[in-house]
Amino acid sequence: ENPIIVWGDYELVDTPAHVFMYLRRYQNQTWAVVANFSQEKTVLTLQNFGQSHDVIISNYHRASVDFANLALNPYEAFAVKL
Repeated sequence: ENPIIVWGDYELVDTPAHVFMYLRRYQNQTWAVVANFSQEKTVLTLQNFGQSHDVIISNYHRASVDFANLALNPYEAFAVKL
């Protein structure tokens, strides 16, 4: 159903040590996967990724993502289409 998961190119994004973020790219589609492995709320500024209103999955309720001002809850993880 989502070949980007299997066949997509992987690109690690530079973030603080307790945040894991990568991009998957396949056939003109890009997904961002983000995980906060901290028990603290974390705010990131990632200007290059814009906004997304296409949340694929999240362990917190999240209707959209603004990477320019990304507030991550403790242990939050999500995937979005860019």
